[in-house]
Amino acid sequence: MGRKSLTPPKKKADRRPCKLTDTAIRKAKTTDVTYNLSDGGGLYLHIPHNGNGSKLWRINYRFDGKQGTLYLPSYPEMSLEEAREELREAKRNIAHGIDPKEARILRLAGKKAEDREKKAREKAEKENKRFLGKIKKKLRKFWEKNTRYWRPVTGKRL
Repeated sequence: MGRKSLTPPKKKADRRPCKLTDTAIRKAKTTDVTYNLSDGGGLYLHIPHNGNGSKLWRINYRFDGKQGTLYLPSYPEMSLEEAREELREAKRNIAHGIDPKEARILRLAGKKAEDREKKAREKAEKENKRFLGKIKKKLRKFWEKNTRYWRPVTGKRL
């Protein structure tokens, strides 16, 4: 017969992995080995060994029976809270039967299209203002040049 433990069993809440903190992320340095700092739920910070100091966000997920990895921007560009929001968004997409990688690609493509449309609209407004300015100048010149020859109509012959 085995010995019984005198300590009570750990609760599920006690076994949860430690969440990452901003301080722990800032203190993480590159070493001669690539390593990951896990935040839980599939989100982790990938720190490669190449020595340039990059800290890259990754999300591991399973969709349709296959493992996938969602690549996010690096740490200073994307904060810890933003990365956790991306994780929540990925989990919502999986729950709705959508591959998170494809959803993110479509979302970013839509954002880029909106940016291009906004830039095109601004450029068109600028061109219209410039064009209208040229037309106004030409009309003003024409008016000043030709009004000296025009006489008001009074019904009398000159």
